[in-house]
Amino acid sequence: MEKFSNSEIVTLYWEADFNKTKLAKKMGISVQSLLTTYISNRVGLKDAMVAAEEARLDAAEERLFELVRANNFPAIKFLLSTKGKDRGYGDSIAVTNTDNGAEILAALNRKYGDDL
Repeated sequence: MEKFSNSEIVTLYWEADFNKTKLAKKMGISVQSLLTTYISNRVGLKDAMVAAEEARLDAAEERLFELVRANNFPAIKFLLSTKGKDRGYGDSIAVTNTDNGAEILAALNRKYGDDL
């Protein structure tokens, strides 16, 4: 079996689009071997892989904010529906009192108006 350094594995992980099955194939090993021999037993490897995943998310978020700044409506809608829920944005309504149908109907009318 070929030996890989932690940094080589993280680089391959990026190239495999953060997919452990693809990573194992690139390394020429089974997924089970990847999980048991490498990730579980290598000091710092799991943390390095998590850090790489976080860096990928940071890059995606930066691209999302670029689209929002460019007034891209789908990006704005996505951001508001995922991060703005506590401000009333989103695709769902949280109902806490199911005993009162009038409250539910009023919440739906506030959210959707005549489209209901």
